[in-house]
Amino acid sequence: MKSRNDLDITYMGNLQKAWYAGEVADLRNIQDLLQNFKNLGGFLHHTVPLFYVLDYTAQQYLVMTNEIQGISGYHPREFIESRLEKLIEVYHKDDFRIFNQQVFTHNTAFLKQTSQQDHHQYIFSYNFRFTRQDKKLAHVLQRNSFITSKETGLPLYSLGMILDITEFKTDTVMVHTIARAVDSKKELVSSNYFYPNFEDSLVTRQEKVVLQYLSEGYSSKQVADKLSLSEFTIVNHKQNMLRKTNTKNITEMVAFAIRNRLI
Repeated sequence: MKSRNDLDITYMGNLQKAWYAGEVADLRNIQDLLQNFKNLGGFLHHTVPLFYVLDYTAQQYLVMTNEIQGISGYHPREFIESRLEKLIEVYHKDDFRIFNQQVFTHNTAFLKQTSQQDHHQYIFSYNFRFTRQDKKLAHVLQRNSFITSKETGLPLYSLGMILDITEFKTDTVMVHTIARAVDSKKELVSSNYFYPNFEDSLVTRQEKVVLQYLSEGYSSKQVADKLSLSEFTIVNHKQNMLRKTNTKNITEMVAFAIRNRLI
């Protein structure tokens, strides 16, 4: 039986494993995956994404395009020459904690449960904050794929794109998704929500009232009538609670609430 440590691979833990892996990816695989992301970037408007290739085995960026200057204010050589020190320096500390301990752990757990030969088909997306050179906070969305070890299934290289979403992102919630992309079709496999600010993850008093009624089988309209609220408000409460509990439907959410004594 695998221990918890075998399954829960943090970002920093994978760096250590990759450093000693002794595996080198086929250059053609790197070029093909990077071209896929460049093709995806061609469909985006109003913003130019940066593209990167990160070698975990050397703990260094191999590629960092000049668009990083527009997003961060830093020249790409600062990220390439400092290995990963510059990235960790500017990464928002709370967001990096979530990424290291939860987002990356979800990614590696998924990879370990998926055939290694299919790993290149999956796109891993998440948002985070970092400090620009002018000391202002920026919000970015990263989408990447992995080239993984044939022996362990863990990431050896990360290839992808980063978009500046500062003008659209108004909260601190980190949204993490995994999607399968084959033949220009993308299928969402999973999604998770993480809260760097713990208070934001708490179910409010009114949400608990709504949840209690939902657990008793009342519809959104019936709950709205009982609480003298609009049905739209009740639906919003439901969506917020689904995100906070990382559940997919009301049944899962009620089960989560009972297990955690929310109702």
